Amino acid sequence: MIVFSKNRLIWKHMEKDIKEYLAENWDRFHNEKPLWFNENLIAKIPRILIPGGDDAAFFREHGEE
Repeated sequence: MIVFSKNRLIWKHMEKDIKEYLAENWDRFHNEKPLWFNENLIAKIPRILIPGGDDAAFFREHGEE
C-alpha cells in the first residue's frame, strides 16, 4: 500500500497488478481492519483501482464517499 504515498508515475505501470491485488483483498482488509487500512489511505487510492470504484453507490454503502 505504500505505493499510494508515491507519485503515480512511479507505479502506473503496475496498475493492473495493483487492481487485481485490491480486488482479491479488499473485503479482507475491511473485515480485519488493519491499522494502516484507514480513511487516509483509502482516499489516496484512485477509484478506478478499487473494486466497485466506478459505482458511487458502492462508496456510499461502505461509508467511503
